[in-house]
Amino acid sequence: LPALFELNLPTVVTTINSLFQGSMISSNVIATVTIGCLYIVGMYGQYIGGRVGERFDLRYGYLGFHLLTIPFAFLIGNATDIPLIFLAALHSFFLLGMQPLENTLVARLTPAWMRSSAYGMKFILTFGIGTLSVKLIKIIEQGWDLSLVFPVLGTVSILLVIMIGILIVSTQGIHPSTFHKSQCYQTSKFHLIAGRHDRPAARRLEHDRDQGAAAQQPDRRARRPGDPHAD
Repeated sequence: LPALFELNLPTVVTTINSLFQGSMISSNVIATVTIGCLYIVGMYGQYIGGRVGERFDLRYGYLGFHLLTIPFAFLIGNATDIPLIFLAALHSFFLLGMQPLENTLVARLTPAWMRSSAYGMKFILTFGIGTLSVKLIKIIEQGWDLSLVFPVLGTVSILLVIMIGILIVSTQGIHPSTFHKSQCYQTSKFHLIAGRHDRPAARRLEHDRDQGAAAQQPDRRARRPGDPHAD
């Protein structure tokens, strides 16, 4: 993206230099500063992604953010100046905004005893595969053109969307509260209200729960010959 900005922001570079008469600001510096601003947009995208994860099903939020990166990835390659900055900002917003959803999905879909290892494997795969993109970009730039890099990344995003679709289908049997915080909250609130307005029913539920827990406890009484309770 910095190289693309350096090549495709001629009007922006000219305008900024006209504002600072007497000094020449290189396109590299302007591209770098612009990238920094895009990361600020991406930070806000992460906050919005977290809010989406709190209000909606994590799986569909994750799918939606990845879907929304695809059109921007295909349009960035041929855009210049302000349209390029605008498209790149939207792409960064949704690309970084999916991270809270992704991390929460890892937490919800992994057992507690291996959660730390699951995060470790996730980041190994993320950064390990990410390093291959450097080689891929070099091949695309030398064999075709730098403007094709983002359409290729858009194609990768399409493959990711297909994988997310498989994830959604394969997790249909899991209780919705696993992926939807508000449903879990509403269920707890319903139980609280029911307990307040139907005390006898609440006491019966507590009694049944205690009986079930007691039934699962092993019988620790000493076994004596002739004991009618002995096996």
